[in-house]
Amino acid sequence: MKTNMNIEEKVTKTLEVFDTIDTVKAPPFFKDKTMQLLFAEKEEKVTPLFWS
Repeated sequence: MKTNMNIEEKVTKTLEVFDTIDTVKAPPFFKDKTMQLLFAEKEEKVTPLFWS
């Protein structure tokens, strides 16, 4: 039953970490710029194929 205690201990430590998490405060322009970069539509290059 040592593994049960070990798992329970790991779960407890993991849940305790949630108490230390804080919200991140970033400037609004940083978020907007990042979102634009992430979701920017990339132009697809069409290469014509010529069969002779």
